[in-house]
Amino acid sequence: MKEKNISAAAHHGGKLNGVDCREILSISNTMFDFEIKPYLCSIQNPRRCAEDKINDACNLHRDIFATLDALTSMFRMKNGEPNEANYAAAEKHLQNLFKLWSAANLNFTPKIHSPCFGAS
Repeated sequence: MKEKNISAAAHHGGKLNGVDCREILSISNTMFDFEIKPYLCSIQNPRRCAEDKINDACNLHRDIFATLDALTSMFRMKNGEPNEANYAAAEKHLQNLFKLWSAANLNFTPKIHSPCFGAS
């Protein structure tokens, strides 16, 4: 992560900020396929899981990251108004995310960040 200038921000309590999270999502394909998967497969430990399980888990998480990237990029539309095709694509990505999330057996706890509207 340091090679890609991705690091925990002190002003975020040691957590990644939104820009860094978006960067991780955008590089997820190469990160999982060429960095994480080979690293995990290179570990020599008798308790390490089989290589096919590592491949399956990395592919599943890579696909989750890629789907999150596609979905969130639609939320950041800079110009114009969304149209029916945008809504249909977003729905497709969202359904794919639910399927992948379930396959990964991850908990589902939505957490939405937004500015406080109407605050004085």
